[in-house]
Amino acid sequence: MKNTKRTLIIGLVWGILFFLWWLKGFLYENWRFDLFSYKSWKYLTDEFVSGWTISSSSDWIFLFTLIIALPVFFYGWRILLKVEWRKTVQLIWTALVVRWRKANAPKKVLKIVAQKSHKKVRPRPLNRIARVEDTLSEPTMTVKAAADVVEKADVPTFSREAERAAGKSIAGFNVSEPAFMASPADEEEALPSGEPRLVEEPTGAHEDLEALLQVPPIEPLNENAVSLLISNGYKVVKDAVVGGVPVDYVAIGAEKILVLMLDQQKGDWLADEERFNGEDPLWFSESSHRVSPIFQLVGAAAFLAQKVARKGYLQQVIPVFAESEGTLINAEDMEDTWKELGVLVCRTNIGGPETLASLTQTLPKSEGVIDAGDVNVIRDLF
Repeated sequence: MKNTKRTLIIGLVWGILFFLWWLKGFLYENWRFDLFSYKSWKYLTDEFVSGWTISSSSDWIFLFTLIIALPVFFYGWRILLKVEWRKTVQLIWTALVVRWRKANAPKKVLKIVAQKSHKKVRPRPLNRIARVEDTLSEPTMTVKAAADVVEKADVPTFSREAERAAGKSIAGFNVSEPAFMASPADEEEALPSGEPRLVEEPTGAHEDLEALLQVPPIEPLNENAVSLLISNGYKVVKDAVVGGVPVDYVAIGAEKILVLMLDQQKGDWLADEERFNGEDPLWFSESSHRVSPIFQLVGAAAFLAQKVARKGYLQQVIPVFAESEGTLINAEDMEDTWKELGVLVCRTNIGGPETLASLTQTLPKSEGVIDAGDVNVIRDLF
């Protein structure tokens, strides 16, 4: 019943538009023939009875229009029944409402305020004494209020620090001013006669300080990735491209498939695995940046896992990332994130930091033996 009602309504609307508007207007405009007039049809019938001879192209067009009118009407009716009119009307209405709201929306003026250059802005001091001095420099502060601020601030003067270090009061001595702030005349009065006036720094002090600040180089790990993979029970495919991502090795085992990438980009890298505005996550160094290789590696492993599952294999595909030349300076902070991504991150050669496990310690073993034919089938999937 619902379809019948819809069919009749669409046919009625289409008939009104076709016959009452287009066909009637077309015939009357060109031949003064009224489609719904008895006189017009009687005149046409009389012309045929009296032997009307069709000779002009205009008469042929008139006759052809009357003949095809009903077939065109029914064909148009059939096409209109296939249209989802409710959804179409909703889309048109939504587009009109959105366009009207945009046209009548209040115009917002974006005011851009230029920031002062960092060269013209003096940073605040970081020590406590300087912050008290900044407070004292306020023009609205009275002398009494400034004294209260200094008293409450517990400024670490030389005398107080000396008292804390000695564990006893030395209020009877005039040591409120450090010796290095005294004038030359005061130094001469303070030093007894016969004592040297200049205390020289011990030779080699700077060299000892530089030696303490130097970071010892990382001991290189002499590891052969291919030998390690073979000894752990894998068949190795070198220099593969998985899902458009070049990887160093694909190790195929009976239970696991490892997708191994050796990162040979030198430098200290700040790793990040979160996408921003739909863009791939980036790693940053002091001089450059790049798309996260771990992000690319995880995508390649997921691509291979999908291909392997479709072929009916049950191996678990595991991405393995080994830092070989550079250093991941925030590796400790990223451990949980890498664990959630399911990637094994380690180091080899001179890669760092040393807190990362070595490639030997990270590679999982594959139990069982895989058939050579299965290796060839899996290799053809990437």
